[in-house]
Amino acid sequence: MLALAALLIALPVSMYIILSTSWAQDSIRRVAVKEISTLLATDVTIDRVEIHPFNRLSVYGVKALDDNGKTALTIDEVSAAFEFFHLLRTGRLVIDYALLKQPAVALYRTTPDSPLNIADILGRLKSKDPNKPKSKYDLSINTVAVIDGKLAYDVVSAAPDTSRFDRNHLRVTDLQFNAYVPVLANDNYRLEVDRLSFVERSGFRIDNIELGGTFNSDSLRIKQFALTLPNSSLVFNPVSLPLDGMQSVADALDATSVTVSTKEASKIYPPDFSAFVPALANIDRGFSMEFESSISRRDIDILQFRLTDEERHTNLDMSAAIHDLAKKADAGFEIRHLHLRADRQSLDEIIGSVDKARGFNKIINRLKPGDKVFCSDMTFAATVNPVVYEGGIPVFIDTEYDTWNMDPVALEKAFELYPEVKVVVFAHLYGTPGKVDEI
Repeated sequence: MLALAALLIALPVSMYIILSTSWAQDSIRRVAVKEISTLLATDVTIDRVEIHPFNRLSVYGVKALDDNGKTALTIDEVSAAFEFFHLLRTGRLVIDYALLKQPAVALYRTTPDSPLNIADILGRLKSKDPNKPKSKYDLSINTVAVIDGKLAYDVVSAAPDTSRFDRNHLRVTDLQFNAYVPVLANDNYRLEVDRLSFVERSGFRIDNIELGGTFNSDSLRIKQFALTLPNSSLVFNPVSLPLDGMQSVADALDATSVTVSTKEASKIYPPDFSAFVPALANIDRGFSMEFESSISRRDIDILQFRLTDEERHTNLDMSAAIHDLAKKADAGFEIRHLHLRADRQSLDEIIGSVDKARGFNKIINRLKPGDKVFCSDMTFAATVNPVVYEGGIPVFIDTEYDTWNMDPVALEKAFELYPEVKVVVFAHLYGTPGKVDEI
C-alpha cells in the first residue's frame, strides 16, 4: 500500500519535473511541428513551446504555409489554461481561457471562381470516411480572446477599388474578440460574445458586436444581437429558427423563414455606411430606425424599413422584396411601397448629396472652375448643386410655356452667346418629358 501511494505521488511529480524542462518542451515542439505538417501536408513552424504542467500551455511564433507555399497564417501566441484535475475528477474538460495574440490570416484566389489558397488544407481536415462515427466531446471555455487580429482576402484577377468597400480586396485590422462558451458539445452549443470589433481598409468600422445564442438539434436561437458603429446602434429582437437535427442553417431556410427585426432603440447615422454607398457620407444627421424582414434562402421580404428624424421632420417609409437569391443571375429587387416626407431643406440635402456622389459629377468634374453649364431654370436645387460644387457657373435656360421643361429654342440661342459651353443639365418636370431629341 505504501509503495502504491509513493508511486501515485512520484508519477505526477516526475511528470511535472520532466515537462518543465526546456528539453521536454522543445521535444514536444518538434513532434507537434512534424505531426501537424503531415496532417495538413504543408509546412508548419513553431518557435517555442512553454508548458506549465497540468494547467497551462503556450505556443509562440506559429506559421503555416498555404497550398502554394506562401504564408497563410501567423500567430504570435496561442495559449490555453485548463483544469486538469477537474477533468480527472468529472471527465469534463473546462478551459479557463484560450488566447490568440496577433493572428494574421492571408486568403486569396486567382479568379472569383478559383478555389481558396487553403482549399487543399481544409479538405484534409475533413473526415475521409463519411460512415465513421464522430468523436464525442463536451467542454466549456470560460474565455476566448483574440487580440489584434488581421485578415486579408484578395481576388487576384480583380482590379482594386480604393474609393469604397471592395469585396474582392479586404483588409481587416485591429480585430478584437472576447467570448464565453459555456457549452461546446456534439449536439449542443451555447455562445456569448461580449466583444467583436474591427476596422476595414475602406474606413468601415465595427466598434462592437454583442451576440448570444444556442444551437442544438432542435433550433438555432439568437437571444441577443446588438451592433455598434461609431455613431450608430442597431439592436435586434430575438431570432429563432427550427431545425430537424443538426442540419445546416441554409438547409433549414429552404423549408421555412425567420423574422429579423430591430428594437425601438435602434439608431443609424448614414456616414457610418459610406464605405458601401459613398453618397451617405454627405447625409450628416442621425435617424431612428425600424426594420422588419422575413428571410429565407430564396427570398428576403422587407416588410418595413423606416427612418425618422423628428427634429428635421423627415421620414422615409419603405417596403420591398428581393427574389430568387439562389439564382444570382435571376435575382430581382422590387419596391412595393416608398414614401418620403421632408421639408425643402432636407430634400435638398439628401437628394443633392446623392447626386453629388454619383455619376453626375463624373461628367462635370472634367470642367475647369469657372466654366459655364447650361441648366434648367425650373427645377429642384439638387439639379444645380453638383455644378456649383465642382466650381461651375450655372447659366439658366428659359422653360417652355406649355411643358415647363427646357426650351430647345432658348438653348440654341444660349449656345450663340456661350459657344464654349460643354455640358447641358436638364430635368423632366412634373411627369412631362423634355424634348430630348431636339435638345
